Amino acid sequence: MTDVPIACTLDANELGDRLATVEALRRDALVGQTQIPGGLRMHLRNAPGIEARVRALAAAESRCCAFLTFRIESADDELLLEITGAREARPVIDEYFASTTA
Repeated sequence: MTDVPIACTLDANELGDRLATVEALRRDALVGQTQIPGGLRMHLRNAPGIEARVRALAAAESRCCAFLTFRIESADDELLLEITGAREARPVIDEYFASTTA
């Protein structure tokens, strides 16, 4: 059990905008994803502008969802975005970030 509440601080409009940002990044750059202990690893094309978008998303998410941890790594021609959290946060990670198309 985590001491940080599993709760996002975005209001409905902000959440809609954030989900659109996640979906646009997925559409523009997602190569694949893998399940990892405690979360998800997204494999993204390392194309111009993508890293800045990934970093902006991770920073914004860190502010509203303190129960999640974001790690960004550059590997060859792709970026890896790892999103992890406590066991109780797994449904949020799966619903919010997991792609149904990858």
